[in-house]
Amino acid sequence: YANEDLAVALNVARALHAAAVSVWIDRRQLQAGQLYDERLEAAVRLRSSLFIALVSRASESNADRYVHREREWAAQRQGGLTEEFYLPVLVDLASPQDVRLEPQVAMRRHFHNLADDGLHELARRVGDLHRALGSRT
Repeated sequence: YANEDLAVALNVARALHAAAVSVWIDRRQLQAGQLYDERLEAAVRLRSSLFIALVSRASESNADRYVHREREWAAQRQGGLTEEFYLPVLVDLASPQDVRLEPQVAMRRHFHNLADDGLHELARRVGDLHRALGSRT
């Protein structure tokens, strides 16, 4: 998520927590003094079972934003997986046609639109995926 979307990211995290999905979000997991680049990259590349990308006007406003580095890590990981890992979510954009800066792997996926599909539907879908992933281990 872009910094301007922190409130949306926290709402998504709360909804996922209510759906019994554990959530790693930088504002809660990073501690003072930690190297955030290393922690974030490890969380995306090694520890996450799913990656939710909040795609918004703010994230689309500048290709140099840090959020795009995280998305590229997730896209690289998705490239080697057959199951769903990278879940793009439109925050305040009307359709995927408004998206220009997401990695190609995301552009080939269905976007969840918070405005149309809602937060609870997102939490339900992620909860289903999370439980399915847990049953494969």
